[in-house]
Amino acid sequence: MTANKDVNDLMKELHLKREEIKNAFFKLPNYIEVMGARGGMRKEINTVIKHFSTQSLISDQLYTLIVKQFKAKKNLVSVTEIEKDHRLNAAKVNQFIKELMVNNKWSDLDAQNIFKHANYKYVQNRKVKGFVDQFFDWMLGNSAKFHYRLLNKETDEDDDFFALEEIQAGNSKKGRILGFDCAIDGKIEAICGFYNGTIKFMPSLQRSCSGLRSPEFDKFDQFKRPVYFSFDRAELMDRQLRTQFNLFVACLSLRPVRIQYGGQKMRVVTTNFEFKLSDFEPKEFQSKTKQGLLRRQFGNINSDNFQKYLSQHLSITSIYQFLYEHTHEKGSDVTTDKEGYMQDYVSFKRSNGSTKKDTIVVSSDTYPSCFWVPKTVKAQLDKIGISAGLPPEFILEFWLKYLGDLKSGIDEKDVVKWLDNEIIQTNQTITAMIDHWCQLLGTNNRLEAMQQIDGIIKGRRKPKEDISDDDIEDDDFDDGLGE
Repeated sequence: MTANKDVNDLMKELHLKREEIKNAFFKLPNYIEVMGARGGMRKEINTVIKHFSTQSLISDQLYTLIVKQFKAKKNLVSVTEIEKDHRLNAAKVNQFIKELMVNNKWSDLDAQNIFKHANYKYVQNRKVKGFVDQFFDWMLGNSAKFHYRLLNKETDEDDDFFALEEIQAGNSKKGRILGFDCAIDGKIEAICGFYNGTIKFMPSLQRSCSGLRSPEFDKFDQFKRPVYFSFDRAELMDRQLRTQFNLFVACLSLRPVRIQYGGQKMRVVTTNFEFKLSDFEPKEFQSKTKQGLLRRQFGNINSDNFQKYLSQHLSITSIYQFLYEHTHEKGSDVTTDKEGYMQDYVSFKRSNGSTKKDTIVVSSDTYPSCFWVPKTVKAQLDKIGISAGLPPEFILEFWLKYLGDLKSGIDEKDVVKWLDNEIIQTNQTITAMIDHWCQLLGTNNRLEAMQQIDGIIKGRRKPKEDISDDDIEDDDFDDGLGE
């Protein structure tokens, strides 16, 4: 390696002080280890660090590497700067980055660079939008609200706003409310996704058309049978789909609605109801202003097309696809009822009569059955639900159906009978075991017997001396503790 330049040349070319160059050199060993540099460069770097001075000679290869790193630093944006530019809450961002690190995902956004300041985190410039979008997705799935009162710029008064509403920024920039959470100053603002693809905080709002009112979703009754709809976030920010989604939101006005977010999907949960499309079609007796408002918001309404749109966004469709993909192996046919599966849970019906021809009735065919699991299991089930667009309430039913498919296609009722028999047999076996050990341990208290058994297993307690080897090693009875 030729060494025609020294540290002093680097200081002049990069306009950096001696200590700044020295700090960069101390980061070089880790950098080249990650990048997989050859041994010769490692030796040179260690030599320069050991005898660092402005006259330390540097090979052309190492000199070029350092200059490239300095130029690459200009393509990094500090997280602090991103927070300021996008009005993000610093505490929330720190929590978000910690979770990325725990899940080994921060490296996808970060970049190795020897000139990074040790007290700051950086994101590659071309990945800033992705970082901001991921952060908003994280907020929506963790801490966001879906209803809040903010200033209505049209009336200059506080107003109730809900997620899913269409809003407007300026004269023409339209988008949709995704949720509400803390912005840079700690105050709650609206998280809005715009049709140009950007997501950002809005401290005050204006509905997309003058005179529009809040949908005023009612509180969802968890004891009523649910109907689930699932929408990709990208669909909510798609200008081509805005009129159909506006119609969907308008039909839900004043109805019980619960909104959930996860996996870049917005879940809308409601109960049995009717989509009365004729309420949103222009009428001859209405003013031209009112007719124009309806056309701008909802477009040309077609009942058949809207029913198809609804069926495409029922959560059951994505649930089936998830189950199908995760239970099928090549050459097997575990789940068979592909076409009719959706109808097991939700039914569509068009009302009879000329006055109701544009009314779509949506009914849920599900009934509640709660089950309890450990906290760690629940966390895993939530992850499954998010990735599948799967309502948590349906997970038990899907297990029953899957077990039925594995047992030669029996239905859920037969699976429950089978589980009932298994539980009874297990309970009888365990009861017999405990009674046997109560006898061996000389107690009639089952709880006391269980505590003694636990102590024996874990070595905290020795078996009672009057328990003979013949009692413990009884070939005619399995005590369940193994050898």
